[in-house]
Amino acid sequence: MIAFVSVRLEKQNDISMKEFESGIEVLPEVMDCYLMTGTSDYLLKVVAADLKAFEHFIRDHLTKIPGIAAVESSFAFSNVKQNPVYPSINR
Repeated sequence: MIAFVSVRLEKQNDISMKEFESGIEVLPEVMDCYLMTGTSDYLLKVVAADLKAFEHFIRDHLTKIPGIAAVESSFAFSNVKQNPVYPSINR
């Protein structure tokens, strides 16, 4: 299963951001991580075998990283489009 996880940090400073980024770097479930604008600081693409495995990831790994204020998850029903090649944007 694929989940998109929005993370908001308690503080948006260099130390907090580096600590979070180092923490997720070692988590194999995190396929992609994006620094975001808006209400969330980071958006993670997370894979898990099932809901129980995802709960284990959240409870025992992600939320153990210091400085996280909030976590919100959304689950993907299906992949409608995936393009592994970036388009040429010269117009």
